Amino acid sequence: IPWIHFPNHYFKDYTDTTADKTNGITPINLNEIDTLIKIHAPYAIDPVSDIPFADFDTWFREHRHDDLVYQFDSVHLDKIGIDKFNKVWVYTAEQIIYANKTCDTTGEITLTCPNNIYIELENQATEIPVSWDSPIGTTTCGKGNSILLTQVLGAPMGTSLEIGNHYVAYEASDNCGEMETCRFSITINPTPTPFNCGEITGFTKIGELNGNGYFLSENNLNWNDGRDLATSWGGHLATINSKTENSLLKNALNQETAYIGIYDFLTEGHPEWVTGEPLLFDYTFDNTEENDYGSLNFWAGTWGLINQWVNQKILMEKTCNLLDLNLTCPENSIVYLPLDQTDTAFVWADPIATTLCSTNANILLTQAAGEMSGTALPIGDYEYSWTAADSCHNVATCSWLVQVVPATVSGEISLTCPNSLEIMLPAGQTDTILTWTDPTTSTTCPKSEVVTITQTAGPISGSSFQYGAYTVSYSALDSCENTNTCNMQINIDTTEIAGVLSLSCPNDIAIEIPIGQMDTILSWADPVMTTTCNLNEEISLTQTQGFVSGSAIPIGSILVSYLAEDNCNNADTCSFMITISQEPEATNPIFQQELFVFPNPVKDQLNIQLSAPSIQSASIKVYSARGAFVFSRKQINLQKPIEVSQLPPGLYFIQISGVGKNNWARFMKL
Repeated sequence: IPWIHFPNHYFKDYTDTTADKTNGITPINLNEIDTLIKIHAPYAIDPVSDIPFADFDTWFREHRHDDLVYQFDSVHLDKIGIDKFNKVWVYTAEQIIYANKTCDTTGEITLTCPNNIYIELENQATEIPVSWDSPIGTTTCGKGNSILLTQVLGAPMGTSLEIGNHYVAYEASDNCGEMETCRFSITINPTPTPFNCGEITGFTKIGELNGNGYFLSENNLNWNDGRDLATSWGGHLATINSKTENSLLKNALNQETAYIGIYDFLTEGHPEWVTGEPLLFDYTFDNTEENDYGSLNFWAGTWGLINQWVNQKILMEKTCNLLDLNLTCPENSIVYLPLDQTDTAFVWADPIATTLCSTNANILLTQAAGEMSGTALPIGDYEYSWTAADSCHNVATCSWLVQVVPATVSGEISLTCPNSLEIMLPAGQTDTILTWTDPTTSTTCPKSEVVTITQTAGPISGSSFQYGAYTVSYSALDSCENTNTCNMQINIDTTEIAGVLSLSCPNDIAIEIPIGQMDTILSWADPVMTTTCNLNEEISLTQTQGFVSGSAIPIGSILVSYLAEDNCNNADTCSFMITISQEPEATNPIFQQELFVFPNPVKDQLNIQLSAPSIQSASIKVYSARGAFVFSRKQINLQKPIEVSQLPPGLYFIQISGVGKNNWARFMKL
C-alpha cells in the first residue's frame, strides 16, 4: 500500500498489471493486508477472529476519537497525519480484506525503507549531496530468499539535492512473484535565520493581532503546497477564531480569494483547523464531498471549501517574538600576571543560552573564536566569541574580551589641583585672562619619583575666560603606572550694569518785547544732568523740540524739550515753555500793520499782503519751526509771490522788516 502520498504521486507512466487492479491505479497485495494491519494498527483487529473487523469503516468512525487509535506510526507524527493514514486503510482495506479467501502460501516479502531524512544547510548553501542506508528486504519464498531491489522514485543516492521536499521509493520482488514497495522523504531546509515577525520573502505582511503576524503569499499554490510552504517558514495556514481576525484577513484581499487552514478531508462534513485548534465559529459553505480545502473569499469573508487542484494565494499566520534565543557570554576580564611570570592559564565558564523554543536541551553551543579554556595566555588582548542555535532555527552570538597584563608594581600617587577660582568681572567687562599654578603631585613608586601631569579638560592657564563655569581637569601617571586625577572649578560672574539718570531743564521763560517788535534773541542754560551709571559718567544730550538757545524767537508760546542718555542705557527727558508777548497798549498806528500770507498751506508760491497797501517793498527772512535761519531776500516787491517750492515740507516763520517794525507770520509748506 503506498501509504504516504496515496496514490497520486506515482510515476505518470505507471501501468497497473495486477490481476485485481485494486483501487484502479495502485497494486495492492491482498495476502499481506491482514499482517500489515496487525503490525501498524493492532487496535483495529477483532480479538475473537484475530483479523480486522469486517466492517472496518464503521469501526474506525466509531473509535476515531479513542486515544488508542492515534498511535505514532513513525511516519505521521501528528493527529492530522494519522487520520489521513487510517483513512487510506479504511477506503482500501474495506474493499479487499474479505474479497479474496484464497491465500498465497508460497512466501511473504517485506521491505523497510530508511526513516525520513531532515537536513539543515549551513553557510547559506543551496544544495547538498545526500546518501542513505539501503532498504532492508526479506522473503519466505520457498523458491529462494533472494530479492531484487529497484529504486523506482527519486534521485539516485549521492545526488546533490536542493532546498525543498524530495521523495524516494523502492520496489522489491522475490522469486515467488511477490512485490513490496516503501517510500521515505528527504527534507532539505535552508540555513536558519532569526525571525522577528517583520517581513518574509515571497509574502506581503498584512497585519498583526494578538501576538501573531499575518502574511499573504505573492504566488498561487494549491492547498497542500501552501500548507507545506507555511510550515517551512515556521508558521501555518491561517486559523480564524474571532470576527476581528476574520475581518483583518478579509480586508487584506483585493478581488481574490486565498487559502486558509481549514479542511474536512479526514471526516467529511466536520471541518478542522490545521493546528488542531477548536472551531469556535463556522463560516464554511459549499461543503460537498469533493471540496475539502478552505478558502477565504473577499466579498463576504465566508470560507468556501474547494478541491485541491485550485491554485491561489495563501494566508499564513506566524507567532511573533515567541522563539527568542538568548546567549550571554562572560564579562570582559583583565588578568594580571604575577611578578616575573610570562603567561597564565585562563579558565572561564561557558556562555549561558536560553530559548523559548521547545527545551533548552536542544541548544547547540559552538565556540567561534578564541583560545580554548585553560590555555596559557601571554601578555596581550584576546577576543572570544560563541554561537548558539536552537531547533527553531534561531541563532544568537556573543563575545567578550580578555586582557592579560603584567602585575602592577606597588606605590601610591597623589595629585592636588589649585583651589577653585571665583571671579567677578567689572560692569561692562566681558572677559578676563586667568593664570594659576600647576597641580602638586608626589609618588611612592619604587621605580622612580618622576610623575607626568597631563591636563585632560578645560582651558589652559593664561587663557581668556568669559562669563560661565569651567572645569579644569588633570591626570598624573608615575613609573609604576599608578594614576590619579583632580579637578579645579572656575566660576566667572559679571557685575550687573545699573545706575540712575536725571535731567532737569531751566524754568519756564516768559518775557514781553516792545510794541512793534515781533521777535527777540533769547538764550538759556543747558539742562542739568547727573548719572550713577557704573560704567562711566558720560551723558549725551539731545534737543528734541523747540528753538535752540541764542535763536530769534517770535511772539508766541514755544515748547523746548531735551533727551538725555547714559552708557547704562538709562534715558530721561525734560521740557520748559518760552512765552514771548508784546508790551500792552500798542496804539501807534504805524505799528498796527498786520502781515498776511496765502495760500496757507502753500506748495510752490507764497503771496505776502500787509494791511497798509502803500508799502510796496520790504526785506524778508524765513526760519524753520526750530528757529533755524533758512533764507532771506532784501527789498523784494511785495506785489509778487515768493518762490518756496525748494523748501522741504514743514512749518516755517516769515519775518517782514523795513516797514517800521518787524512783522511775523507762519505758513505750512506742503
